[in-house]
Formats: sequence, C-alpha cells, structure tokens
Amino acid sequence: MTPWGRGVPGVTRAGWVATGGQGYAAALARARGTGAAPLLRGDGSPDPSPRTVVTRGATVRRPTLGLAATAGLLLVAGCSPVPDGAIAAEPVQCPEGSDCFDPIQPVGPGGDLEIDMGNFFFEVTDGTAVTGEVQVTVHNVSDAYHNAEFLGAADGSGIPEADANASGEDTVLLFPGEWTVICNVPGHRSAGMETTVTVYATEEEAAAAEQEAEGEMPEEGADPTAPAEEPELPAAGGGRDEADSVAEDQTGEDADVTTGGEGQQDS
Repeated sequence: MTPWGRGVPGVTRAGWVATGGQGYAAALARARGTGAAPLLRGDGSPDPSPRTVVTRGATVRRPTLGLAATAGLLLVAGCSPVPDGAIAAEPVQCPEGSDCFDPIQPVGPGGDLEIDMGNFFFEVTDGTAVTGEVQVTVHNVSDAYHNAEFLGAADGSGIPEADANASGEDTVLLFPGEWTVICNVPGHRSAGMETTVTVYATEEEAAAAEQEAEGEMPEEGADPTAPAEEPELPAAGGGRDEADSVAEDQTGEDADVTTGGEGQQDS
C-alpha cells in the first residue's frame, strides 16, 4: 500500500509529493486538530529548516531567506531620510586655485613702519610692527623706482612702492615672526636691497623689545608699556654750593703750596 493510503483523512498523492514525501505526518496533525505540523526527515526527526507546511486543505510555502532580505532592503530604502534631490546632486567643485575655505588672516592691533629705501638699501627709521594690519610707509631717497615686498605676507597684502624721490604706503598683513623685505625689481635684491623686519605677537612684547634696544631693561614683573620714570633733579642751589665748596678747598691748597715755596726760597 502507498504511503498516502494509510487510512489518514486528507492524505493524497498530491499532498505527499508537495511535502516531499512526508504528507502522512502533516495529515496526522490535521486529523488530531493541531492544524499544522513541522515536516519530518526520512528518519522521522523534525526538519529544522522546512520550506513547506501542510495546513488544512492547503499547502503553504514559507518565505526563503533571500526573499526576507529583499523585503528588508526595500523597507529601508522607503524610510531613508535623504531627500531625492540630494542623491542626484553633483559634488561641490572648488574654484581653481583655491582650497575651498577662506585664507587664514593675522589678528592683532597691527602697527606702523617707516622705511627709507634707495640705491641699494633699506633702513627702518621708525615704528613697531605688531601682528595684524601693518601700515608701511616707504620713502625713496634715490633717483630710481623701488618697492618693499614682504615675502610670504598673508593674502590681501599690498606692496609699498615709490617713484624716485617720492613716498608711498600700503597695508601688509603680517603674523608674528621675522619677515624678509626685498625690492622685487630685477637685480635690486642681489645688489643689496634686502632687510629683515620683526613682527611682535603683542604690544607688550614690542614695548619690551624697544626698551631693550635702548638699553633700558624692564624690571622683572614690571609693565613694559608703562612710561619711564624721570630722574630726580637736585634741589635748587644744592649742586652749585657743593661745587663751590670743592673749588674753595682746591684754591686754599694751591695758596699754601705757593707760600711754602716762597719761604724756602728766601731762606
């Protein structure tokens, strides 16, 4: 007798084939009222990953792992917070020669510099440079055009220049440090038009450097920007009285020497 003819209601050849030859166990479960039962292997043990389950009057195929994964991807795509326009947007293109951000600029009070220039020299005559916008005035004392370029100055810096026997000015953006200044006219730098300018980080640092250059070292803990104290003057007449006293003593000594000499000669 075939397996589907064992006297269990609902067991048919089609059911047996659809369940991989295990229709008897499924039909037996229906007959007992459980509705469905897991499929069994050939040795009678449960199949841990069945793909087909027999229910009352129907065969239901469970979804495979591939179908479940596809459904999950579709669900995630439908809930994506990225706007449709952003997906098709083109990447940002930086302008040619730029770094896609604003250049870094020095921040500080700046200062003023006076520079004399000629054939072929520079001389800083006045002023102190502190980081920031430094106003540079050049005085050309020669009969030829010259300029004063600060090599490596921040973007937006100018180049002070002046024609023969004239003056000019421009703003240079400088960070703290030592800056090389040249005349960029061909041949002028090699002829001697190069110098160094110091730019200080703070006004206090600049003031301390000025005092040191003048030979006045500030005391430890003192404010280098404070005005220097004026020296105390002697009381009125005090200096003269002391000088007169010294002169009188000297005159008396001279008179004694003279008298003594004459007495010895007479004897």
